[in-house]
Amino acid sequence: MALRDYLPKKYKLFLLVVALPVVASIIYNGFIYSDKYISESRFIVRSPDAAQPTLGSLIQGITPANPQDAMVVQSYIQSRDAMIHLDRSVGLRSIYESPDIDVLHRFPLYGEKSLENFYDYYYSKIVNVEIDSTSSVITLTVTGFDKVKVTQINEALLAASENLVNRLNDKMEADIVAIARADVEDAEKQFLKAGGDLNTFQLKKGVIDPEKEAGFEKERIGRMNDALISAQARLAEIQSVSPDSPQVKPLQKHIAELQKSAQETQRSAVTGGNSLMTHSADFTTRKVNQDLTVKKLDYASQRLQAAVMQATRRQIYLDRIAVPSQPDDSTQPRRIINILANVLVALMAWGILSLLVAGFREHHE
Repeated sequence: MALRDYLPKKYKLFLLVVALPVVASIIYNGFIYSDKYISESRFIVRSPDAAQPTLGSLIQGITPANPQDAMVVQSYIQSRDAMIHLDRSVGLRSIYESPDIDVLHRFPLYGEKSLENFYDYYYSKIVNVEIDSTSSVITLTVTGFDKVKVTQINEALLAASENLVNRLNDKMEADIVAIARADVEDAEKQFLKAGGDLNTFQLKKGVIDPEKEAGFEKERIGRMNDALISAQARLAEIQSVSPDSPQVKPLQKHIAELQKSAQETQRSAVTGGNSLMTHSADFTTRKVNQDLTVKKLDYASQRLQAAVMQATRRQIYLDRIAVPSQPDDSTQPRRIINILANVLVALMAWGILSLLVAGFREHHE
C-alpha cells in the first residue's frame, strides 16, 4: 500500500501543502539558487557653463548639466545598442547563459534565445539606472551571478557612456564651427559682390570717388572765379586810366573765356546724367553697402574664431563619483528569509484549506 493510505487525511493535506513545498524550498534556496552580486557606480553629467548649481554640486566642485543630458546617458545605458556593445566587448550573452546559473534565473527564462528576449532580460534583470532629481547624480547598478563579471560589465557601460558623451561633444563642436564657417562664407560672397558692384560703377563712370572729385571741381571753380575777379578788376583799372589802351581787348577776351569755362565746369558738376553730383548719390549707395558687408564679414569672422575656441572645450563632461564596486558577498538570495517566508505561506495556506475542508465535511454530514 502507498504511504498516503497509512496517513490520516489531515496529514495528507499537511504533506501536500506544507511539507513538500517547504522541503522543495529548502533544497532550492539551500543548494540550487545561484548567488546574485550587484556592482554599483555613480557619476554625473555636467557642463562647464551650467547655471544654478546645487549645494551638493558646489561641495563636490562640479556643476550639473541640463537634466536632459543625464536622461540621454540613461536612455543609452538601457538601450539595445548598449546591450550589443556589451555583448561584443565582454560577451554579455554568454555570461548570463552559463550553466553555472540556476535554471530559474539563467537566460532564457522562457521562449527562444532571440535578441528581443535577451533585451527584455537585459533591461529587466541586469541593469538599472536611476537619476537623483536633486543632485543629478546617476547611479548605475549591474546584477549578475559572478562578482568579477558584474564589475567588468559596469566598467564597460561607464566607458561606453563616456564615449557617447565624447561623440555628442564632437557633433556639437562640428555643428557650431560649420554654422559659423557658413556665415563667414556667405559674408565673403556679399563682400565680393558689393566690391564688384562698386568697381564696375567706378570703371563705367570713370570716377574713383565722386565726392572727392566734386570737391576738387569746387576748388577749380573757385580758382577760376578768383582769376575772373582779378581780370575784371585789372580791366576796370586799365579802362579808368586809359580807355583806348591796347590791353583792353585781349583782357576782355580773356575774361570772356574765363566766364565760359567757369560756367561749363559748374554746369557739368551739378547737372546732366554724367554729373559728379549724380554719380555721388549712386556711389554713396554702393559704398555704404560695401561698408556694411565689411562689418558683417568682420562680425562673422569673430564668431568663427569664438566657435573654434569654444570647440576646444568640452560642452558636456561625464565625471565619475564612485567607480564600479566589486562586491565582496552576494546580496541575494536571502536563503533563510526565503525559507521562513515559504513556511509561513504554506502554513497559512494549510490552515485556510483545513478550515474549508472541515466546513465542507460538516455541511455534507
